[in-house]
Amino acid sequence: MNKMNMKFDKSQAVFEFYKNYANVVAPIFKEEEYHRKGQLGLFIFILVLAIVLVTILSFTDLAPFMVVVGILAGVSIIFIYHNFRKRIKQRCMPLLIQAFGDISWIQEEELISDVDLMQSELFSTFNRRSNDDSFIGTYKGVRYEVSETNMFYETGSGRRKMTWPVFNGVVISFDSNKLVKNKTIITTKGDVNVRNANPLVWLFWICLAVQILPFIGSVSGLFNLLLSIWPYLLIVLVVALVAIGVAKSRNTEILEEIKLEDPEFEKRYRAFSSDEIEGRYLITPTFMERFRTLHTSFGTSKAKCAFYGNKVMFAIPTRKNLFEIGDLFTPLDNQKQINNFLSEISAIFDLIDYFKLDEKTGV
Repeated sequence: MNKMNMKFDKSQAVFEFYKNYANVVAPIFKEEEYHRKGQLGLFIFILVLAIVLVTILSFTDLAPFMVVVGILAGVSIIFIYHNFRKRIKQRCMPLLIQAFGDISWIQEEELISDVDLMQSELFSTFNRRSNDDSFIGTYKGVRYEVSETNMFYETGSGRRKMTWPVFNGVVISFDSNKLVKNKTIITTKGDVNVRNANPLVWLFWICLAVQILPFIGSVSGLFNLLLSIWPYLLIVLVVALVAIGVAKSRNTEILEEIKLEDPEFEKRYRAFSSDEIEGRYLITPTFMERFRTLHTSFGTSKAKCAFYGNKVMFAIPTRKNLFEIGDLFTPLDNQKQINNFLSEISAIFDLIDYFKLDEKTGV
């Protein structure tokens, strides 16, 4: 199939995928299976040796060296595990995805920029990010970027270092044919890591709640507690007002929650928009119905989406390691891994079809 063919038939692509797998990738897997068994044996040997050494050292004056042995063993087995996955992907991933037309695979690089992620307002503030698998391509004339990524917010150093998990999952960005003048986002209810919020604010409220809980049954005790911490509450209020003022001075869009007509949708999701009329136009009953079933493609019950400019971005949080084609602990001829990979990569094209992103009107 011509890689530059942007409009391919998915059923034909699936046929080409399995044909390519059987003729090209399976022989490589057979060759790499010997390497997998060797690396697995080395993995087990290092692990057992480390356990034996730590046990022996614990009964001697060299007990402090147990930590050194443990660290060296841990680093070694982690390297073996990740190096094998990387080796398999580098050899086979470009061959597997040939059936899907105009698509390229990129590993451990930034494809979707931090600027785009912040503009979407689907996440809270982050200052550290790591990427795994990324894909870029075109389907039905729609350009897409996919990034499996982890985001964190870190503050302090040493023992005072704190890390707040912001997002772990897959982000999919599309160039949409529907140019929107304002911004609209949909998030799962209870997701506090949105709208570029500072995670430290949420950490403050969590700590405050922990402090207040013991005084819930005592009015006088609760009053005395609030009296003692009112300066901190005032600081938080001032910071919030300043942030809103800065946003307005920079002509940054202020997103306000909008109410939707579907009560079942509102039980699970919240919608925000800088223009309620356009927000309601985008989040139609049909869109809500499709969005509710989005999680089935990636095996998760959470999802969020943003419309801004000529972009549509989906963020699907999941702890599952996606787009895997080979694992140190699983024989490479295990068909389940390939089937899962096909399902996950096909979900990208399903989103374009499902939400009709290639059409200029309607959602």
